[in-house]
Amino acid sequence: MKFSVAFLTAALATSAVAAPWTLADRIKARAEGRQLHHSNPSKAFGASEERTFSAQSDETNNTVYGPHYSPTWGGAVLRTPSRSTFKTATGRFTVPVPRHVPGAGKESAAAWVGIDGDTCEGAILQTGVDFTIDENGNVNYESWYQFFPADSGDYINFKIRAGDVMQVDVNVLSSTTGTVKLSNLSTGQSMGKTLTAARGSELCQQNAEWIVEDFTYDGVQVPMSDFGMVVFTNAAATHSDGSKEGLERATVFNLRKDGDYYTEATIDSASQATVNFTYRY
Repeated sequence: MKFSVAFLTAALATSAVAAPWTLADRIKARAEGRQLHHSNPSKAFGASEERTFSAQSDETNNTVYGPHYSPTWGGAVLRTPSRSTFKTATGRFTVPVPRHVPGAGKESAAAWVGIDGDTCEGAILQTGVDFTIDENGNVNYESWYQFFPADSGDYINFKIRAGDVMQVDVNVLSSTTGTVKLSNLSTGQSMGKTLTAARGSELCQQNAEWIVEDFTYDGVQVPMSDFGMVVFTNAAATHSDGSKEGLERATVFNLRKDGDYYTEATIDSASQATVNFTYRY
């Protein structure tokens, strides 16, 4: 769904935090040289005893670590590869129906899969979907890709509806190049990109992640939408030596900002992680 001209005009009159971020606005922003949707490193600030979570264990007694807290990320992160370096990260999720948070004007969140951005903050290779809702209940979905610290790009004419199942594939070719692919398994549509890192940045291949993010738009962190729940399934990473790793060693990340908790993540199995929206409004 695209927002009407009347709505865009009204929204632009509100605060910068509530500014629209539809595809039309992204294209306009690019033409003006402004910053677009922008993911960011986790900036995790360590495990906390303020909350208690049950850690999952596999047969070899590999336990889930965490939780760690981030002002932007909620989800599951493999912080170091068990062997060599990470080469791929894959997963699936069902597109949620966001709910409006009163008083926020317009809110958004993004679900994505990526490589690096936690303990290795200099680059992130990632792709995913934004879900945005305004105070009138209008919902908009956008698909995107990014090789942080460069800005994101959009998959043009990629159709997304609530309930669609998205397959996400991220593949590192070198420390400065990689491919990303987003597939809508409900419609059969797929799009992919080969990306090159910004000058001076490169991947460490030390993190693989499955994240719901409160991202930045035009330099400002957007109000987070009530996305309900995002479940990542078929989650796996492969190493540069060809071996495969699941979520047995994953670190749980929960989004906390300004003293409020916005997400609670759990590792449900070696291939599944769930992120719940927990902010009370």
